[in-house]
Amino acid sequence: MLKYIQEENAIDSAIIRSLEKDAFRRNELIFKFISKISLMEHNTGNSVFLDGPWGSGKTFFVRSICLLLEPLPLQDERINQIIEKAKSTGYDEDQQIDEAKTKLYPVYFNAWSHDDEIDPLVSLLTTIAGSLSCKIEDGLKDEKAKSLLTAIVKPIVNKYADFDTLLECLDSSTNDIFQPSLDTRKRKEQVHKLIKSFLDDTGKEKLVLFIDELDRCKPSYAIELLERIKYYFDSENVLFVFSLNMAELSNVLSSYFGNGFNGSSYLTKFYNHYYRLPNLPSEKYLEHHELKSAAMVDSRFTFGLWLADHYNLSIREKNRFFNEIQYSDLAVGHSPSFKANEFCSTVIYPLTIILRMRDLNAYEEFITGFSVSPLLDLLTTTAKETISKILELGNDDSAELEKSINKIYDFLFCEHDWTDRTLIIGDAEFDSFHRNWIQTKTGCLFSSVLFNTN
Repeated sequence: MLKYIQEENAIDSAIIRSLEKDAFRRNELIFKFISKISLMEHNTGNSVFLDGPWGSGKTFFVRSICLLLEPLPLQDERINQIIEKAKSTGYDEDQQIDEAKTKLYPVYFNAWSHDDEIDPLVSLLTTIAGSLSCKIEDGLKDEKAKSLLTAIVKPIVNKYADFDTLLECLDSSTNDIFQPSLDTRKRKEQVHKLIKSFLDDTGKEKLVLFIDELDRCKPSYAIELLERIKYYFDSENVLFVFSLNMAELSNVLSSYFGNGFNGSSYLTKFYNHYYRLPNLPSEKYLEHHELKSAAMVDSRFTFGLWLADHYNLSIREKNRFFNEIQYSDLAVGHSPSFKANEFCSTVIYPLTIILRMRDLNAYEEFITGFSVSPLLDLLTTTAKETISKILELGNDDSAELEKSINKIYDFLFCEHDWTDRTLIIGDAEFDSFHRNWIQTKTGCLFSSVLFNTN
Protein backbone atom coordinates (compact mmCIF):
# COMPACT_ATOMS: atom_id res chain seq x y z
CA MET A 1 0.00 0.00 0.00
CA LEU A 2 2.76 2.43 1.03
CA LYS A 3 4.74 1.61 -2.12
CA TYR A 4 1.66 2.26 -4.28
CA ILE A 5 1.07 5.65 -2.62
CA GLN A 6 4.74 6.60 -3.09
CA GLU A 7 4.59 5.68 -6.79
CA GLU A 8 1.40 7.69 -7.29
CA ASN A 9 2.88 10.71 -5.51
CA ALA A 10 5.97 10.52 -7.72
CA ILE A 11 3.79 10.49 -10.85
CA ASP A 12 1.71 13.41 -9.56
CA SER A 13 4.85 15.42 -8.80
CA ALA A 14 6.17 14.86 -12.34
CA ILE A 15 2.82 15.94 -13.82
CA ILE A 16 2.73 19.09 -11.71
CA ARG A 17 6.25 20.04 -12.80
CA SER A 18 5.23 19.60 -16.45
CA LEU A 19 2.09 21.71 -15.91
CA GLU A 20 4.13 24.46 -14.26
CA LYS A 21 6.43 24.65 -17.29
CA ASP A 22 3.65 23.86 -19.78
CA ALA A 23 6.33 21.47 -21.01
CA PHE A 24 4.27 19.86 -23.74
CA ARG A 25 2.33 23.01 -24.68
CA ARG A 26 -0.90 21.26 -23.79
CA ASN A 27 -2.10 23.37 -20.87
CA GLU A 28 -4.44 25.27 -23.16
CA LEU A 29 -6.01 22.02 -24.41
CA ILE A 30 -6.34 20.71 -20.85
CA PHE A 31 -8.22 23.81 -19.68
CA LYS A 32 -10.44 23.81 -22.76
CA PHE A 33 -11.33 20.17 -22.13
CA ILE A 34 -12.17 20.93 -18.50
CA SER A 35 -14.46 23.69 -19.74
CA LYS A 36 -16.23 21.31 -22.13
CA ILE A 37 -16.92 18.59 -19.55
CA SER A 38 -17.99 21.18 -16.99
CA LEU A 39 -20.67 22.48 -19.36
CA MET A 40 -21.98 19.05 -20.38
CA GLU A 41 -25.58 18.39 -19.40
CA HIS A 42 -26.96 14.90 -18.83
CA ASN A 43 -29.48 15.23 -21.64
CA THR A 44 -26.55 15.36 -24.09
CA GLY A 45 -25.12 12.09 -22.77
CA ASN A 46 -22.69 11.19 -20.02
CA SER A 47 -19.85 9.55 -21.93
CA VAL A 48 -16.83 11.05 -23.72
CA PHE A 49 -14.23 9.30 -25.85
CA LEU A 50 -10.82 10.99 -25.81
CA ASP A 51 -9.06 9.29 -28.70
CA GLY A 52 -5.36 9.16 -29.51
CA PRO A 53 -2.69 6.68 -30.65
CA TRP A 54 -0.62 4.78 -28.12
CA GLY A 55 2.04 6.99 -26.61
CA SER A 56 0.30 10.27 -27.50
CA GLY A 57 0.09 11.44 -23.88
CA LYS A 58 -3.52 10.54 -23.03
CA THR A 59 -2.67 9.34 -19.51
CA PHE A 60 -0.71 12.53 -18.77
CA PHE A 61 -3.63 14.55 -20.13
CA VAL A 62 -6.39 13.01 -18.00
CA ARG A 63 -4.27 12.75 -14.85
CA SER A 64 -3.45 16.43 -15.23
CA ILE A 65 -7.18 17.17 -15.22
CA CYS A 66 -7.66 15.08 -12.07
CA LEU A 67 -4.92 17.01 -10.27
CA LEU A 68 -6.28 20.39 -11.37
CA LEU A 69 -9.79 19.55 -10.22
CA GLU A 70 -8.95 17.80 -6.95
CA PRO A 71 -5.34 18.16 -5.77
CA LEU A 72 -4.10 16.66 -2.54
CA PRO A 73 -3.69 19.18 0.32
CA LEU A 74 0.07 19.50 -0.12
CA GLN A 75 -0.41 20.21 -3.83
CA ASP A 76 -2.98 23.00 -3.44
CA GLU A 77 -0.63 25.97 -3.62
CA ARG A 78 1.23 24.82 -6.74
CA ILE A 79 -2.00 23.83 -8.50
CA ASN A 80 -3.57 27.20 -7.70
CA GLN A 81 -0.55 28.95 -9.21
CA ILE A 82 -0.92 26.87 -12.39
CA ILE A 83 -4.60 27.81 -12.59
CA GLU A 84 -3.92 31.52 -12.06
CA LYS A 85 -1.28 31.47 -14.77
CA ALA A 86 -3.74 29.76 -17.14
CA LYS A 87 -6.29 32.49 -16.44
CA SER A 88 -3.77 35.25 -17.08
CA THR A 89 -2.72 33.71 -20.41
CA GLY A 90 -6.31 33.24 -21.55
CA TYR A 91 -6.30 29.42 -21.48
CA ASP A 92 -9.39 29.41 -19.27
CA GLU A 93 -11.25 31.67 -21.66
CA ASP A 94 -14.69 30.40 -20.61
CA GLN A 95 -13.83 30.91 -16.92
CA GLN A 96 -14.97 27.36 -16.15
CA ILE A 97 -12.13 26.06 -14.00
CA ASP A 98 -13.44 27.55 -10.74
CA GLU A 99 -16.94 26.23 -11.37
CA ALA A 100 -15.55 22.85 -12.40
CA LYS A 101 -13.53 22.58 -9.18
CA THR A 102 -16.70 23.39 -7.23
CA LYS A 103 -18.98 20.82 -8.83
CA LEU A 104 -16.83 18.03 -10.35
CA TYR A 105 -15.11 15.24 -8.44
CA PRO A 106 -12.57 13.32 -10.58
CA VAL A 107 -11.55 9.69 -10.12
CA TYR A 108 -8.85 8.05 -12.23
CA PHE A 109 -9.33 4.38 -13.11
CA ASN A 110 -6.65 2.40 -14.95
CA ALA A 111 -8.72 -0.34 -16.56
CA TRP A 112 -5.67 -2.34 -17.63
CA SER A 113 -4.51 -2.78 -14.04
CA HIS A 114 -7.90 -4.31 -13.17
CA ASP A 115 -8.62 -6.59 -16.12
CA ASP A 116 -7.70 -9.74 -14.18
CA GLU A 117 -10.33 -9.00 -11.53
CA ILE A 118 -13.71 -10.63 -11.08
CA ASP A 119 -16.14 -7.87 -11.96
CA PRO A 120 -15.62 -4.38 -13.43
CA LEU A 121 -18.47 -3.06 -11.29
CA VAL A 122 -16.63 -4.11 -8.13
CA SER A 123 -13.39 -2.60 -9.44
CA LEU A 124 -15.03 0.72 -10.25
CA LEU A 125 -16.88 1.09 -6.96
CA THR A 126 -13.91 0.14 -4.83
CA THR A 127 -11.67 2.55 -6.73
CA ILE A 128 -14.18 5.33 -6.14
CA ALA A 129 -14.42 4.43 -2.45
CA GLY A 130 -10.66 4.34 -2.10
CA SER A 131 -10.39 7.75 -3.74
CA LEU A 132 -13.03 9.45 -1.67
CA SER A 133 -12.06 8.20 1.81
CA CYS A 134 -15.61 9.01 2.89
CA LYS A 135 -17.10 7.75 6.16
CA ILE A 136 -20.74 6.90 6.67
CA GLU A 137 -21.88 6.44 10.26
CA ASP A 138 -23.53 2.99 9.81
CA GLY A 139 -21.43 0.11 8.50
CA LEU A 140 -22.52 -3.15 6.94
CA LYS A 141 -24.93 -4.97 9.26
CA ASP A 142 -25.66 -8.18 7.38
CA GLU A 143 -22.85 -10.64 8.12
CA LYS A 144 -23.50 -12.74 5.02
CA ALA A 145 -23.31 -9.68 2.77
CA LYS A 146 -20.19 -8.48 4.58
CA SER A 147 -18.55 -11.89 4.17
CA LEU A 148 -19.31 -11.94 0.44
CA LEU A 149 -18.11 -8.39 -0.05
CA THR A 150 -14.92 -9.12 1.89
CA ALA A 151 -14.13 -12.22 -0.17
CA ILE A 152 -14.60 -10.47 -3.51
CA VAL A 153 -13.45 -6.93 -2.85
CA LYS A 154 -10.70 -7.03 -0.23
CA PRO A 155 -7.92 -8.27 -2.59
CA ILE A 156 -8.80 -5.42 -4.94
CA VAL A 157 -9.37 -2.50 -2.63
CA ASN A 158 -6.28 -3.13 -0.52
CA LYS A 159 -4.23 -1.76 -3.45
CA TYR A 160 -5.92 1.61 -3.01
CA ALA A 161 -7.32 2.05 0.50
CA ASP A 162 -7.80 0.40 3.85
CA PHE A 163 -10.58 -2.20 3.57
CA ASP A 164 -12.29 -1.01 6.76
CA THR A 165 -12.61 2.43 5.18
CA LEU A 166 -14.50 0.88 2.28
CA LEU A 167 -16.91 -0.91 4.63
CA GLU A 168 -17.58 2.36 6.41
CA CYS A 169 -18.44 3.91 3.05
CA LEU A 170 -21.23 1.40 2.53
CA ASP A 171 -24.29 1.87 4.74
CA SER A 172 -26.95 -0.75 5.39
CA SER A 173 -29.10 0.56 2.53
CA THR A 174 -26.43 -0.27 -0.06
CA ASN A 175 -24.82 -3.37 1.40
CA ASP A 176 -26.46 -5.79 -1.01
CA ILE A 177 -24.96 -4.39 -4.21
CA PHE A 178 -22.68 -7.38 -4.62
CA GLN A 179 -25.13 -10.15 -3.81
CA PRO A 180 -25.23 -12.52 -6.82
CA SER A 181 -28.98 -13.03 -6.48
CA LEU A 182 -29.79 -9.33 -6.54
CA ASP A 183 -32.04 -8.24 -9.42
CA THR A 184 -30.07 -6.08 -11.87
CA ARG A 185 -32.59 -3.26 -11.65
CA LYS A 186 -32.36 -3.27 -7.87
CA ARG A 187 -28.56 -3.36 -8.07
CA LYS A 188 -28.66 -0.34 -10.38
CA GLU A 189 -30.72 1.58 -7.84
CA GLN A 190 -28.26 0.69 -5.11
CA VAL A 191 -25.30 1.81 -7.22
CA HIS A 192 -26.99 5.18 -7.75
CA LYS A 193 -27.59 5.50 -4.00
CA LEU A 194 -23.96 4.68 -3.32
CA ILE A 195 -22.74 7.28 -5.83
CA LYS A 196 -25.03 9.86 -4.26
CA SER A 197 -23.64 9.08 -0.80
CA PHE A 198 -20.11 9.50 -2.16
CA LEU A 199 -20.96 12.89 -3.66
CA ASP A 200 -22.78 14.05 -0.53
CA ASP A 201 -19.60 13.39 1.40
CA THR A 202 -17.49 15.51 -0.98
CA GLY A 203 -20.03 18.29 -1.45
CA LYS A 204 -19.68 17.96 -5.23
CA GLU A 205 -22.45 17.67 -7.83
CA LYS A 206 -20.98 15.25 -10.33
CA LEU A 207 -18.55 12.36 -10.33
CA VAL A 208 -16.19 12.31 -13.34
CA LEU A 209 -14.64 8.89 -13.90
CA PHE A 210 -11.59 8.87 -16.17
CA ILE A 211 -11.28 5.36 -17.64
CA ASP A 212 -7.76 4.91 -19.01
CA GLU A 213 -6.01 2.11 -20.96
CA LEU A 214 -9.25 0.33 -21.97
CA ASP A 215 -7.71 -0.53 -25.34
CA ARG A 216 -5.01 -2.59 -23.58
CA CYS A 217 -7.48 -4.79 -21.68
CA LYS A 218 -8.57 -8.31 -22.53
CA PRO A 219 -11.48 -8.00 -24.98
CA SER A 220 -13.88 -9.79 -22.61
CA TYR A 221 -13.08 -7.38 -19.77
CA ALA A 222 -13.28 -4.29 -22.00
CA ILE A 223 -16.71 -5.34 -23.27
CA GLU A 224 -18.01 -6.12 -19.78
CA LEU A 225 -16.71 -2.81 -18.43
CA LEU A 226 -18.37 -0.83 -21.22
CA GLU A 227 -21.66 -2.68 -20.85
CA ARG A 228 -21.74 -2.31 -17.04
CA ILE A 229 -20.96 1.39 -17.23
CA LYS A 230 -23.70 1.95 -19.79
CA TYR A 231 -26.30 0.17 -17.65
CA TYR A 232 -25.39 0.88 -14.04
CA PHE A 233 -24.04 4.42 -14.28
CA ASP A 234 -26.67 6.09 -16.45
CA SER A 235 -27.09 8.93 -14.00
CA GLU A 236 -27.21 12.71 -14.21
CA ASN A 237 -24.48 12.99 -11.58
CA VAL A 238 -21.90 10.77 -13.31
CA LEU A 239 -19.74 11.54 -16.35
CA PHE A 240 -17.32 9.09 -17.95
CA VAL A 241 -14.24 10.06 -19.94
CA PHE A 242 -12.59 7.17 -21.77
CA SER A 243 -9.01 7.92 -22.85
CA LEU A 244 -8.20 5.27 -25.44
CA ASN A 245 -6.85 4.33 -28.83
CA MET A 246 -10.20 3.83 -30.54
CA ALA A 247 -8.79 2.25 -33.71
CA GLU A 248 -6.87 -0.38 -31.73
CA LEU A 249 -9.83 -1.19 -29.50
CA SER A 250 -12.09 -1.47 -32.54
CA ASN A 251 -9.64 -3.89 -34.21
CA VAL A 252 -9.36 -6.01 -31.06
CA LEU A 253 -13.13 -6.27 -30.73
CA SER A 254 -13.53 -7.14 -34.42
CA SER A 255 -10.99 -9.95 -34.08
CA TYR A 256 -12.59 -11.15 -30.85
CA PHE A 257 -16.11 -11.46 -32.29
CA GLY A 258 -15.03 -12.41 -35.82
CA ASN A 259 -17.36 -12.99 -38.78
CA GLY A 260 -17.21 -9.44 -40.07
CA PHE A 261 -18.06 -7.85 -36.71
CA ASN A 262 -17.85 -4.04 -36.95
CA GLY A 263 -15.95 -2.89 -33.87
CA SER A 264 -16.24 0.80 -34.73
CA SER A 265 -20.03 0.58 -35.02
CA TYR A 266 -20.24 -1.30 -31.71
CA LEU A 267 -18.25 1.40 -29.88
CA THR A 268 -20.62 4.17 -31.00
CA LYS A 269 -23.10 2.81 -28.43
CA PHE A 270 -20.84 3.92 -25.62
CA TYR A 271 -20.01 7.55 -26.25
CA ASN A 272 -21.96 10.74 -26.80
CA HIS A 273 -19.03 13.10 -27.35
CA TYR A 274 -15.81 12.46 -29.26
CA TYR A 275 -12.51 14.36 -29.10
CA ARG A 276 -9.14 13.47 -30.58
CA LEU A 277 -5.93 14.40 -28.82
CA PRO A 278 -3.49 15.92 -31.32
CA ASN A 279 0.05 14.63 -31.44
CA LEU A 280 2.85 16.71 -30.01
CA PRO A 281 4.95 18.53 -32.65
CA SER A 282 8.56 17.41 -32.51
CA GLU A 283 9.83 20.96 -32.07
CA LYS A 284 7.92 21.26 -28.80
CA TYR A 285 9.26 17.88 -27.74
CA LEU A 286 12.83 19.06 -28.32
CA GLU A 287 12.14 22.25 -26.34
CA HIS A 288 10.88 20.21 -23.40
CA HIS A 289 13.93 17.96 -23.42
CA GLU A 290 16.30 20.88 -23.99
CA LEU A 291 17.47 19.44 -27.30
CA LYS A 292 16.44 22.35 -29.51
CA SER A 293 19.89 23.96 -29.40
CA ALA A 294 21.42 20.62 -30.38
CA ALA A 295 19.03 20.39 -33.33
CA MET A 296 20.32 23.73 -34.62
CA VAL A 297 23.89 22.49 -34.94
CA ASP A 298 23.64 18.71 -35.17
CA SER A 299 22.23 17.28 -38.39
CA ARG A 300 21.12 14.13 -36.57
CA PHE A 301 18.56 16.13 -34.62
CA THR A 302 17.70 18.45 -37.49
CA PHE A 303 16.84 15.57 -39.80
CA GLY A 304 15.49 13.51 -36.88
CA LEU A 305 13.03 16.32 -36.19
CA TRP A 306 11.81 16.10 -39.78
CA LEU A 307 11.58 12.30 -39.69
CA ALA A 308 9.64 12.30 -36.41
CA ASP A 309 7.01 14.64 -37.84
CA HIS A 310 6.95 12.89 -41.23
CA TYR A 311 6.15 9.57 -39.55
CA ASN A 312 3.91 11.27 -36.96
CA LEU A 313 5.68 9.68 -33.99
CA SER A 314 3.88 9.63 -30.67
CA ILE A 315 5.45 11.11 -27.52
CA ARG A 316 6.50 7.65 -26.36
CA GLU A 317 8.03 6.88 -29.74
CA LYS A 318 9.89 10.21 -29.74
CA ASN A 319 11.33 9.38 -26.32
CA ARG A 320 12.88 6.23 -27.74
CA PHE A 321 13.80 7.75 -31.10
CA PHE A 322 15.72 10.80 -29.87
CA ASN A 323 17.31 8.84 -27.05
CA GLU A 324 18.75 6.36 -29.54
CA ILE A 325 20.00 8.85 -32.11
CA GLN A 326 21.73 11.09 -29.57
CA TYR A 327 23.96 8.14 -28.67
CA SER A 328 24.87 7.23 -32.22
CA ASP A 329 28.61 7.50 -31.68
CA LEU A 330 29.74 8.34 -35.21
CA ALA A 331 31.63 11.61 -35.52
CA VAL A 332 30.63 14.02 -38.27
CA GLY A 333 32.68 16.69 -40.00
CA HIS A 334 33.85 17.77 -43.46
CA SER A 335 36.39 15.22 -44.69
CA PRO A 336 35.18 12.59 -47.21
CA SER A 337 34.89 9.93 -44.52
CA PHE A 338 33.10 12.37 -42.24
CA LYS A 339 30.48 13.08 -44.93
CA ALA A 340 29.84 9.34 -45.14
CA ASN A 341 29.63 9.29 -41.32
CA GLU A 342 27.05 12.06 -41.46
CA PHE A 343 24.92 10.23 -44.01
CA CYS A 344 24.96 7.04 -41.94
CA SER A 345 24.22 8.68 -38.59
CA THR A 346 21.80 11.33 -39.89
CA VAL A 347 19.76 9.47 -42.53
CA ILE A 348 20.31 5.71 -42.46
CA TYR A 349 20.38 4.97 -38.73
CA PRO A 350 17.42 7.20 -37.69
CA LEU A 351 15.37 5.69 -40.52
CA THR A 352 16.07 2.16 -39.28
CA ILE A 353 14.97 3.14 -35.75
CA ILE A 354 11.61 4.36 -37.05
CA LEU A 355 11.11 1.29 -39.24
CA ARG A 356 11.84 -0.95 -36.26
CA MET A 357 9.22 0.85 -34.17
CA ARG A 358 6.57 1.07 -36.87
CA ASP A 359 6.91 -1.92 -39.22
CA LEU A 360 9.09 -4.88 -38.31
CA ASN A 361 8.63 -6.50 -41.73
CA ALA A 362 9.81 -3.35 -43.52
CA TYR A 363 12.68 -3.05 -41.03
CA GLU A 364 13.80 -6.63 -41.63
CA GLU A 365 13.68 -6.26 -45.41
CA PHE A 366 15.58 -2.96 -45.24
CA ILE A 367 18.48 -4.05 -43.02
CA THR A 368 18.93 -7.41 -44.79
CA GLY A 369 19.34 -5.83 -48.19
CA PHE A 370 15.99 -6.79 -49.73
CA SER A 371 14.27 -3.40 -49.96
CA VAL A 372 15.67 0.07 -50.49
CA SER A 373 12.13 1.49 -50.78
CA PRO A 374 11.97 3.34 -47.41
CA LEU A 375 15.14 5.24 -48.38
CA LEU A 376 14.00 5.98 -51.92
CA ASP A 377 10.62 7.14 -50.61
CA LEU A 378 12.40 9.98 -48.82
CA LEU A 379 13.51 11.34 -52.19
CA THR A 380 9.87 12.13 -53.01
CA THR A 381 9.68 14.48 -50.02
CA THR A 382 11.47 17.61 -48.85
CA ALA A 383 14.12 15.32 -47.39
CA LYS A 384 15.58 15.06 -50.88
CA GLU A 385 17.32 18.42 -50.48
CA THR A 386 18.88 17.42 -47.14
CA ILE A 387 20.17 14.12 -48.50
CA SER A 388 21.64 15.78 -51.58
CA LYS A 389 23.30 18.43 -49.42
CA ILE A 390 24.90 15.87 -47.10
CA LEU A 391 26.39 13.97 -50.04
CA GLU A 392 27.26 17.25 -51.82
CA LEU A 393 26.41 15.83 -55.21
CA GLY A 394 26.34 19.27 -56.81
CA ASN A 395 23.22 18.77 -58.97
CA ASP A 396 19.48 18.33 -58.62
CA ASP A 397 19.13 15.41 -61.03
CA SER A 398 16.58 13.12 -59.36
CA ALA A 399 17.58 10.12 -61.44
CA GLU A 400 21.25 10.52 -60.51
CA LEU A 401 20.39 10.96 -56.84
CA GLU A 402 18.26 7.81 -56.86
CA LYS A 403 21.07 5.94 -58.57
CA SER A 404 23.52 7.12 -55.91
CA ILE A 405 21.19 6.09 -53.07
CA ASN A 406 20.83 2.63 -54.58
CA LYS A 407 24.63 2.27 -54.72
CA ILE A 408 25.02 3.36 -51.08
CA TYR A 409 22.28 0.99 -49.93
CA ASP A 410 23.79 -1.89 -51.89
CA PHE A 411 27.21 -1.16 -50.42
CA LEU A 412 25.95 -0.94 -46.81
CA PHE A 413 23.38 -3.72 -46.65
CA CYS A 414 23.77 -6.24 -49.46
CA GLU A 415 26.06 -9.19 -48.86
CA HIS A 416 29.22 -8.89 -50.95
CA ASP A 417 32.85 -9.62 -50.23
CA TRP A 418 33.69 -5.91 -50.18
CA THR A 419 36.00 -5.87 -47.18
CA ASP A 420 38.67 -3.79 -48.87
CA ARG A 421 36.43 -1.79 -51.20
CA THR A 422 35.37 1.83 -50.89
CA LEU A 423 32.46 3.65 -52.48
CA ILE A 424 32.70 7.33 -53.40
CA ILE A 425 29.45 9.24 -53.87
CA GLY A 426 29.84 12.97 -54.30
CA ASP A 427 32.06 14.14 -51.46
CA ALA A 428 31.35 11.11 -49.29
CA GLU A 429 33.64 8.11 -49.14
CA PHE A 430 32.14 4.92 -47.68
CA ASP A 431 34.28 1.97 -46.60
CA SER A 432 34.02 -1.21 -44.53
CA PHE A 433 33.98 0.84 -41.32
CA HIS A 434 30.62 2.37 -42.28
CA ARG A 435 29.22 -1.00 -43.28
CA ASN A 436 30.28 -2.56 -39.99
CA TRP A 437 28.97 0.39 -37.96
CA ILE A 438 25.50 0.50 -39.48
CA GLN A 439 25.15 -3.29 -39.42
CA THR A 440 26.11 -3.38 -35.75
CA LYS A 441 23.75 -0.51 -34.86
CA THR A 442 20.87 -2.30 -36.57
CA GLY A 443 21.55 -5.50 -34.69
CA CYS A 444 23.02 -7.60 -37.53
CA LEU A 445 25.88 -8.80 -35.37
CA PHE A 446 26.38 -12.04 -37.28
CA SER A 447 25.69 -10.90 -40.82
CA SER A 448 28.24 -12.11 -43.34
CA VAL A 449 28.60 -8.45 -44.24
CA LEU A 450 30.83 -8.10 -41.20
CA PHE A 451 33.31 -10.75 -42.21
CA ASN A 452 35.69 -11.49 -45.00
CA THR A 453 34.48 -14.87 -46.24
CA ASN A 454 37.76 -15.75 -47.99
